[in-house]
Amino acid sequence: TWINVPSNAITDVGSALLAEALALNQTLVDCNLANNRIAAVEPWLTALKANNSLASLNLDNNPVSEAALAPVRNALLLNLQPVALKRALPRLLQNDPSLKTIDFSRFNGKRYHTTDSAHLLGMALRENNVLTSLSLRGNTLGAQGALELCPAIREHKALTHLDLTDNAVRDKGAAGLADALKVNKSVTSLVLETNSITDEGAQALLAVFKTNNKLTALNLHGNQISAARLAELEAQCTTNRQPASLKQVQPRLRENDDSLAALDFSRFDGARHYDDTAVALLAQDLKCNEAVLSLNLSNNTFGAKGVEALAGFLSTTTSLSELELAHCPIGDAGAAALAKGLQTSDEGAQPSGGQAAPLEVEARHA
Repeated sequence: TWINVPSNAITDVGSALLAEALALNQTLVDCNLANNRIAAVEPWLTALKANNSLASLNLDNNPVSEAALAPVRNALLLNLQPVALKRALPRLLQNDPSLKTIDFSRFNGKRYHTTDSAHLLGMALRENNVLTSLSLRGNTLGAQGALELCPAIREHKALTHLDLTDNAVRDKGAAGLADALKVNKSVTSLVLETNSITDEGAQALLAVFKTNNKLTALNLHGNQISAARLAELEAQCTTNRQPASLKQVQPRLRENDDSLAALDFSRFDGARHYDDTAVALLAQDLKCNEAVLSLNLSNNTFGAKGVEALAGFLSTTTSLSELELAHCPIGDAGAAALAKGLQTSDEGAQPSGGQAAPLEVEARHA
């Protein structure tokens, strides 16, 4: 499993012959060529593309530059990783259009993917714009391994799904991933089950949603995170599954921003319509608001359940004077819910200093 030939006046000719033999050998682990006359490392780089066993190549005291030795060290490092990684890296670097999904979750019986694996994978991913799904679940990346992936995640424009389940990512790794996701605009699903993450890491992930509108699924099962913090994270994911305009307006509604006298959500944003869930979230914030005078939810997809949520708001509002629900599939059940909300509104509290303005409702169907 090893060959020891130091101080033998071996030149590039002999070195190339040894490298050629190595390419056909899958048992040699250690090769010592120190104190020879070797200047060229290209034959060894070629051999290491085919050889998966060599882990150590000693070229000390040969006329080889440090710059030339760097790719050799990377190739040797790669030989210490699972073979699946070695096979995938060239395809990632070449942006192979057929390589959309990578699943490294299956232990090959010899090696797990480690921090070094993540380092090599991260470098390749920074040159890639094709991969959409990456799973490394059940490996030994650790927090540092997660951090090694972060620069690539920050920049990647195609990746939508990332699974790092059971990798001991911990709070440090979660915080690094959170920083990357604040910039990333493609990842929609992140799985971090069983990673010893606490409320500290969850808080870092919560901050992602201030700037990220893409992340819609976050799985944190099996960590040490409080139920309250998990609920906050799920609420943010739910909001990100709604039209972007809802997320933009929610803080202003809660602050009673006077500039929000008229809200018009009738224009499709190209991604999501207002469905029952979106309208329910909107109605919840409207209940605390006294600034909105006009609300247009025409041309959306919510039905009776959405109207039921609106009815709860209508039963308490003393400020809204105009509501448009044209071209929405609310049906008879929605009409009944709307009628009930309007009846209750007429009986509700009046604004201080006078009577409420009459509410005008338009609810046409195409």
